[in-house]
Amino acid sequence: MFPFFENFELENRKLENPSSFLWIDLFTLDNLITKPYSTVILLTERFRQAKLTHNFLKDYKIFMRVKSDEKRQAIIDIAKECFSQQGVSGTSMSQLAKQVGGSKATLYNYFSSKEEIFAEVMQSSATEQISNSFLSLDVNRDVRTSLLEFGYNFLDSILTPDAISIYRMAVAEADRSDIGRHFYNNGPKKGWKHLSEYIEKQSLKGELSQCNPWIAAMQFKALLSSEYVEQYAFAAIDKPSQQQIKTTVEQAVDAFMKLYGNE
Repeated sequence: MFPFFENFELENRKLENPSSFLWIDLFTLDNLITKPYSTVILLTERFRQAKLTHNFLKDYKIFMRVKSDEKRQAIIDIAKECFSQQGVSGTSMSQLAKQVGGSKATLYNYFSSKEEIFAEVMQSSATEQISNSFLSLDVNRDVRTSLLEFGYNFLDSILTPDAISIYRMAVAEADRSDIGRHFYNNGPKKGWKHLSEYIEKQSLKGELSQCNPWIAAMQFKALLSSEYVEQYAFAAIDKPSQQQIKTTVEQAVDAFMKLYGNE
């Protein structure tokens, strides 16, 4: 399981049961690591009595990095479940620590605050897929084709339990903390700003009529979202079929092009 154990060497030392020595001090060293990805510091007396090969230290650092990534993801997964059930304000760092199986100090080794954990929950959910949908807006492609692809990917991504759950949590916390503002500024606002910049570039190229690009972006957002998003957020409907989403997007693009197209 740990092939780098083979690289451990003891020189000129007569120690009883070296394998036990290794396991004990690896455990001790693990608990002495104070921050993710920190440099391995040899603090125990027994490590000062031994010579560790370069390969062992290199492999151990890799092992600790993998372990740190796994721990970080475990915290995010547990936090997401707690936030969904109790809300962000209703979940304390102590509760998260208990669920994770450590102390609050463990959480603070990875995240500076509960708000930062929520930000990571947001980024690790379907919001990444939503963000990627905006990347399909290529000014070198036909406007209608780009808007159709973007619209379908956006709706298909946002009409998911993960994405709607994050949206609900951010709205619920908006009047209690900065979480709602943080969510908007680091999520939706960035995406719609990207669409606004795309519309502005296409207007300058003459592919779209001159307009206020931000207002035009908000109008396209409304055209895409009006039929299903609110109902889905209130759990009033199940996710629409692919054909239903496609039809909604086609109608939205047609309406948008009638407003701003130069065809």
